[in-house]
Amino acid sequence: MIIPVGYVSYEYPKYKRHEVNKYVRKYSDIENCISYDVMKYMVKNALSRYIVQKGKCAVTHNALSISDMVCVHIKPCKGERNDTYRNLIILSKAVSEVVRATNPEKIRKLLTDLDLTEEMKEKINKLRKHRELEEI
Repeated sequence: MIIPVGYVSYEYPKYKRHEVNKYVRKYSDIENCISYDVMKYMVKNALSRYIVQKGKCAVTHNALSISDMVCVHIKPCKGERNDTYRNLIILSKAVSEVVRATNPEKIRKLLTDLDLTEEMKEKINKLRKHRELEEI
C-alpha cells in the first residue's frame, strides 16, 4: 500500500541518547539499511511519476499492479544515463513490449491482445520513434 509521505510522522523519544536508540540504527547495521541515495532517487523520479499518472499506464490508462508495471525511458540512454523525471514514463508490460518489439508478427499479436485506439497507437509510435523503430 502506498500512502502520502505527509501522513508519516514520528515523535523523537525524550530523555534518551540521540546517538543510538530504537529509532536510530547502530553503525554496524548500515549494510542492512536501504541506501538513502536509492530512496531519494525513487521518491524523486519513479514514485513521483507513478503518482502523477495516478497508478495508470501512460498509454492505455488502465490501472497497473506491481507485477504489471514497467518504468521506461522516453528517450533511450545512449552514452550517459538520463534518469530525470521528464525522461521516465510508466507503462504496462504489454505496452512496453510493443514499444520495444521489432518482429512484425510479434507486434501484430500484441496489438490484437491490447485492442488499442488510434490515440494510443500515436503515443506508442512517438515512443518507438525515439528508439528509431518503424511505426505500427
